[in-house]
Amino acid sequence: MISRTFTLHNASGLHARPASVFVQTASRLHSAVTIQDLDRDGPPVNGKSIIEVLTLGASHGHRIQVSVAGEDEQAGMAELARAIDAGLGESAA
Repeated sequence: MISRTFTLHNASGLHARPASVFVQTASRLHSAVTIQDLDRDGPPVNGKSIIEVLTLGASHGHRIQVSVAGEDEQAGMAELARAIDAGLGESAA
């Protein structure tokens, strides 16, 4: 399992479109993906579920921890990191 912490720099955090981009990226992987909002101190949720990702309520500036476990975890984490660093389909605030 690989875990990495990111800070959300896009304006709306993990709402609607950015959450959708995250879930679409995670869903292409064979590995399990979890995501946790470290600033809200809630439990990790399934990164392949749009409903669960939206319930995180992760906003701009929040720190999220992404974990990937499985056969394509290295490549998967790299893909997710690129998507998050690129703003998940939105420009940075």
